Amino acid sequence: MQNKVYSTKLQTAIMNGEDYIFVKLDKRARQYALSDKFTLIKQNSNELCEVVRVIKRFI
Repeated sequence: MQNKVYSTKLQTAIMNGEDYIFVKLDKRARQYALSDKFTLIKQNSNELCEVVRVIKRFI
């Protein structure tokens, strides 16, 4: 039987349609880190470019 190698680190996103928070999980160390909240609804500017930049790193 082959040994399967599973990653102990996971990156994910929490979103509600206009707000995004990115999460890094380290299962082995049982730690997590949260990004700042990015929002697409702002008077002066939105953070769509930054959100897309982070999502591209996931892929």
